[in-house]
Amino acid sequence: SDAMKYCQQLSLLSDDVLDKAKEEIQNLDTSEYLEYTLQHLEYSLYRLPLSPEWECAAKGGKNYKYGTDDGTISHGNAVYGLSESQGTADVKSKPKNSYGVYDLCGNVYEWCADSKLNDSDNREIYALRGGSWSDADGDARSSLNLYYYPDTRSNVIGFRPVRILPVGATGPLQIMAADIAFSMNR
Repeated sequence: SDAMKYCQQLSLLSDDVLDKAKEEIQNLDTSEYLEYTLQHLEYSLYRLPLSPEWECAAKGGKNYKYGTDDGTISHGNAVYGLSESQGTADVKSKPKNSYGVYDLCGNVYEWCADSKLNDSDNREIYALRGGSWSDADGDARSSLNLYYYPDTRSNVIGFRPVRILPVGATGPLQIMAADIAFSMNR
């Protein structure tokens, strides 16, 4: 997927990724790259989150239904239901959740690294999480999984690169090293 390729490029361009790791990932395809990142957590490489990681970050360590600051959904803490100007809102325009992560409820669905085979055509489809600005509140639940083809393009789909921070790094949730959401509308 383009999102995973972007994560791979972030790792190749990062000053704090070891040259050894850069050499090993340079020519990997996206599925090989994901496997490599999961087998070599010590290299702190960028990747897409797995659905359980995404959900854990969204719930903020609590049993919340929504990935918001208080686990509820309203136009004050999430972008959904054709809110705002009927499109995406700026990153960090709503309050962060209890882990300090922004925009995990609404705004854009986020690609995750989980995939499965579609029963109808035997093609691989990938998980999307979080709901979008055009969806009803129920579609923004932290537990909702949707699956789409990785070449799907829409103004309601984006992604969030994540990485395991090096040992000794601080942060409320080590897996969410950056609060970045990219829209993939081409």
